Amino acid sequence: MVVHNCDDKPGIGSYQCNSCGNVIDIIDPNSALEPCPSCFSCIWNTIKPIDKNMI
Repeated sequence: MVVHNCDDKPGIGSYQCNSCGNVIDIIDPNSALEPCPSCFSCIWNTIKPIDKNMI
């Protein structure tokens, strides 16, 4: 499992908060991860990377 922190730009995909389990989707490859809107944690796990060839 790949771990990311706030301000990382991990790319398009789904990311799960390491603390509370909240899931967010990033659809803009230039977007940076922000603190979790539920618990404000800054540690995110990649749960569903998107194949760049599908975009």
